[in-house]
Amino acid sequence: KAFGNPDFIDWKKKIVIFIDGCFWHKCLIHYKQPKSNKKYWLPKLDKNVLRDNEINLAYQNSGWRVVRIWEHELN
Repeated sequence: KAFGNPDFIDWKKKIVIFIDGCFWHKCLIHYKQPKSNKKYWLPKLDKNVLRDNEINLAYQNSGWRVVRIWEHELN
């Protein structure tokens, strides 16, 4: 199991690919703030974004290339 659970890994080229959901990772184009239970959702989603940034840095600092693809880019 690879750090950060990438969706695809190319071990030879040292590339990790993540497919990020627009809601779960707060896409700048499609994210809409939840209307209910904000006390739960807002911190959770903010932590997802923070974790994404930490994962990116960890891979990049280890010489890996990180590719993040938004859910809407696959439609």
